[in-house]
Amino acid sequence: TTPATPEACHRIMLALAACVVALYTGDAYVQLVRDFTQVQAQPHTVFAIEFFAGWCGHCQAFAPVWKAAAAGACAARPALTFGAVDCVADYVLCREMGVSGFPSVRVFTAGAPPTGEELTTCGHGCESAVEVLDDVLAAANATAARAAAASGSLQLRLLKAPP
Repeated sequence: TTPATPEACHRIMLALAACVVALYTGDAYVQLVRDFTQVQAQPHTVFAIEFFAGWCGHCQAFAPVWKAAAAGACAARPALTFGAVDCVADYVLCREMGVSGFPSVRVFTAGAPPTGEELTTCGHGCESAVEVLDDVLAAANATAARAAAASGSLQLRLLKAPP
């Protein structure tokens, strides 16, 4: 075989870069997230975030499902917001979040760990928007229930504390 020329390699790299940009750029329902201050600063909001790599075939296959789930949840905005983090462009952020595979889907809400609550069923993608929405809501509700239970048990201890 003939080795690839620098020009051919450059064309391949540009094509791969176009795939990365094209997954969610300009989508009306999926917010590209580059800074988690916007995610963690709103305590009464659930953020469903997909961590992806544009070169990943599973991410490319999952993108239409994620977009459909986000479009289906648009009536719940801003209480439920769908987002995506490009782990190629934001490698450091994805490392800080402990992302080790693609796609990775997590829910960020009050009571969730700082790295988010990974979805039970769709943590690495699902085949339908309904599955994604069900799993996002289940994770958000479970996190809220744990936070309420922790808050309630703290209040009970305070009530039983000696004067």
